[in-house]
Amino acid sequence: MKKINGSRRRRKLNIKVIFVIIIPIFLLSISLVHALLISNVKLDGRVTAIQTVFDARTAILKKLVTTGNGLYQEGQNYYFKGTSAGVQNYFVFNKADIGNANATWRIIGIDSNGIKIIKNTSIGNRQWHTVSNVKTWSTAAVNTYLNTTYYNSITNKSNIVLNPIWNIGQSSNGTTLVSNVNYQGTTGTPKPVGLINVLEYNKSGGTTSWLKMTTNQWTITARSSNNQVYRITSTGTASSTTNTTSYAIRPVVYLNINIKFTGTGTSADPFVIY
Repeated sequence: MKKINGSRRRRKLNIKVIFVIIIPIFLLSISLVHALLISNVKLDGRVTAIQTVFDARTAILKKLVTTGNGLYQEGQNYYFKGTSAGVQNYFVFNKADIGNANATWRIIGIDSNGIKIIKNTSIGNRQWHTVSNVKTWSTAAVNTYLNTTYYNSITNKSNIVLNPIWNIGQSSNGTTLVSNVNYQGTTGTPKPVGLINVLEYNKSGGTTSWLKMTTNQWTITARSSNNQVYRITSTGTASSTTNTTSYAIRPVVYLNINIKFTGTGTSADPFVIY
């Protein structure tokens, strides 16, 4: 009888050990694994929510597709293609800017320079240049404005906004860039702010692109056969015109590829620098 009672006591003790020691260790292990999978989490200002933090490249590549709206791969480069409503590539520099249309950008894609973004709305109409028949970007009036007055208005840009040499190129048809024309494509002076070029506009969807606006907008691309510059019209086509006309300006900059993002890229939950 004493042996039976002793066996029962040992079984009860073993059960207590399981509940008191082993189960908490098991639950702690699950928590640690979960934390490693998330990699980085951040409580917001009110300590009411947890946000997942990703490397910017990783966050963007989650949008990769082969059909429909999303991110497409071309060699080592990536670009967003599709309709404005379908492409989820929204970005803001600061969490406080979420919902502010004037502070919202959209991601064009990723290339050897970094993450290329464009202002979602125009910053106003301006002449490409004040002198007609001049198509040199380095002396263009809009280039000077963007890289002085406008650039100085961007906050929190240190170590985030890069200073690349812009791949400007020229075009003969408004669709492709002339591959054998090195028009400051690799030899120009590095500047932080530029404009979109016609090649990436057409890759993004052309007349149905998320980059299309209801008004004319300037590109950085000059016409190879004359002294005109390309604009994207309100109907979504790329056509060249005299450079002294005033059209919408949408600044384009490159972000450092090593930054981190929170958010999912939707208009309501844009990518935000962590």
